[in-house]
Order: sequence, then structure tokens, then C-alpha cells
Amino acid sequence: MEIPGSPSNDEEGYYYIELSGDLPGEPFNAVADLGRNFFPAAFLPSPLPKVADQCTAWRVESAGGLNLYSLIGRRIFPSIVEHTAGLIEHFFDIVNHPPFVRSVQVSQPGGGSYSAFWKDIKEPPSRSISITDVRERSLTGEFKNLPGEKDEISYFSPGHAVICITFSEPVQSVAVKMGGRTVSGSLDKDESVWTGDFVIEEGGPPEETRTIAIDAEDKNNHYGNEGGQLDGNPATPAKRIEDYPDYHWIKYESGEDTRHSIQIKREEEGGETYTDGKGTKVFVPCGKLAFADTLVSYRRGNPAPVSAAANPSQALGEPDFSNERDSGYVTLGCGGSIVLAFTSVRLVDVPGPDLHVFEVGPDVEPTDLEISKDGARWIKIGHISGGKASVDIQPFVSAGDQFRFVKLTDLKTPCRGNWPGADIDAVAAIGCVVTK
Repeated sequence: MEIPGSPSNDEEGYYYIELSGDLPGEPFNAVADLGRNFFPAAFLPSPLPKVADQCTAWRVESAGGLNLYSLIGRRIFPSIVEHTAGLIEHFFDIVNHPPFVRSVQVSQPGGGSYSAFWKDIKEPPSRSISITDVRERSLTGEFKNLPGEKDEISYFSPGHAVICITFSEPVQSVAVKMGGRTVSGSLDKDESVWTGDFVIEEGGPPEETRTIAIDAEDKNNHYGNEGGQLDGNPATPAKRIEDYPDYHWIKYESGEDTRHSIQIKREEEGGETYTDGKGTKVFVPCGKLAFADTLVSYRRGNPAPVSAAANPSQALGEPDFSNERDSGYVTLGCGGSIVLAFTSVRLVDVPGPDLHVFEVGPDVEPTDLEISKDGARWIKIGHISGGKASVDIQPFVSAGDQFRFVKLTDLKTPCRGNWPGADIDAVAAIGCVVTK
């Protein structure tokens, strides 16, 4: 190669391309000619006449029937092709970020509507003045409310509603949940817009927030099988960075997008709101009828509570704990249990919490929870502890199931003092149907 006036021009002569003997190791099981800096030997498809005497061994086959050309074809070229394909996929990721939820729209005939979309905030990269890059995104919303309500927040009422989700690019395997329940729907022909519908039930608290959880997979492939899951946080755009050999992602939070929610407002009919030992307000649609009011059994644990705290009838009916009189509750004792039953209602699954245990004090002591239709066959729901006193039974039951019995068993933590074990004031069926 000659550059006029350059002191570094090549001298006249014959040249050929060689593979460096400085490459680490022997990855191709071939011997390097380090003296001539050839690896594995040399590469010149058609030796020039003046250097042909140096190339007499290039086509000589080894005992295994291999020569330099077959080694190159079998050993080196596949790796080159694979690496090149990887670079192409990597470049594709530079312009093809993981999919994200671009917008969500929820509408209800004659009711409220929710519309929110991510707006790109762009700026030129540091080394460019001709292109722009998405630095961040901001969520912008538009709301239409129920008649008579201000549009600052959108309320939905019981009834049918439609949800439409627009993705940044074609996706597959879309999964949408509203308040923990799966919403059925389908993608359009371009596979970037998903539409579904759902029903808001009549029964429930006067006001309720339901989170929309969205998940999906990219329709396109990504380098190293990374970047194919939904970016759960569109506010910080995911990017691959030039960091050989990893080319890892930054600001990529793969998983569900839970940044959208709707507000539900119902007319209050017959329900009551109660305050538990932690000061939490609990709305019970069936009012006082929803509380367990029949004692089936009580087994004191060991060590047992003092006699004044061992009256199981104190756990029946509405919560009535009195700190001044130190009454209105029963202590289970270490490992003790109590079985209660509903007379006027049955426990059923509804969106959100279905059962609330009113326990005395700011902390919920670890307690095992089971429910039953007949008092003989029990379904283990799990345990309540810490700040968890409301329980959703949906993962453990079938639609339409009705339960009459509740069993609470102390999990022996802690077991000291005059009141060892859980202190139960009342048990309410938030998900309730009144029996005839």
C-alpha cells in the first residue's frame, strides 16, 4: 500500500496475509510455526511464484488426511462465522431495545377511562450532533371520570371494562393481570397491540385500587438470549454498552410492568368499616354477619395463657377488644389452635383480600391458617405474621367454592409471658355470600 509522501510506505515486493503465532494457546489443535510467526502454518490460497518455494508443505496431507486448507475450513472458519453472527446480533440490540409497554388504555361504557403513555425525552449523545438518543421517559396520563366526579383521578364502577395495551414492538406470550386475576385478551395482526376485557364485581369495598401487571416476550431474537423479556421500567431505557466481550445491558429491569392501576368506586350498601389492632381500616361488605360467630373447638397450647385470656368465646362476632378492661380476645398459647365457623355467610374468593384476622396489638404473631367446607377436610392457606392480617385465598381454591370453617394454629413464636401465642379478637370474611 502506498500513500504519496508517507515515510511508512511498504517496500516493493510480495506480501501475503498471515495468521499471527501470538494468538494464545492452541485452540484449533494445530501446530504454530512461531519462527515465521505463522498460525497454524500460513495462509495463501495461490502462492506467488517468488514465494512458492516456501509453501511446498501447505498442501501436504498429514496422517489424518488434513492439510492447511482443510484445517482452516474445519477449524477457523466456523468460529469466524459464529463470531460475526454474534456481532450482527449485538448490533441489532443496539437499535432493538427490549420491548416495553408504550401505553395503557382502560375504558368503560358510560363510566371512567384511564389512558397513560410513555413520552420519550431525547438528547444528542455526547459524540454526535446529527442523531438523538432516548435519555429517559415520562409517564403522561389522561383521565375521564364518573359523572359528578373530578377528572383528577379516574374512577371505575362495577361492570364491564376494556383494556388496550400498546407495546414498543411486536411481542408474544402476553400475560395481563388485574388485581391479581388473569385478564383474557389477544394481540392484533401486527402483534404489538393487545386488547382484553374484564368485569368489576358489584361486591367489594367502597373504594379500591387494582394494579395492572403486564408481562410479555420480544418477538425478535437478541444476542445471547438476553433482552427478550419485557422491560418492567420504561422510565429508564435499557441499553447495551460496548464492553467487549460481555456487551451487557444497563438500566434493564426485566419482568412485569406494574406501573399502571385503576381506581374503583362502589356505592356503599350495608357494609361496615372496622379498625384492627394495627390501626388498619378494614371494609367488610357483609357487615357484622361476616364475622365467625360459632366456636367449634379450642385447644390451649403449652405453655398456656393465663385463665383470663383463655376464653375462646371472646373471638366470636365483631372485634371488641378493650385495652382498658383487657378483654375481648383469646390467647391461643404456644402451639394452641382454635376452629371457628360462620353461621350467616360463607367465605368466598373475591378480587383482593378475602379473609381478615383481627389480632390484638401492633404485630401479627405467626399463625397458621386453614379453611374448610365441612370442618373435616382442610385447605392450608399459609400463615399470617408481621403486618399481614388480610389473606387472599384465590391461589388455593376454585371459582365458586364456599367455606364455612376457619382454623388458626399458633406457630410457637414467641412463647413467653402470660400471653404466649397469638391473641385473636375476631375473624371476618371479606369475601362473603349471605346464606338463606
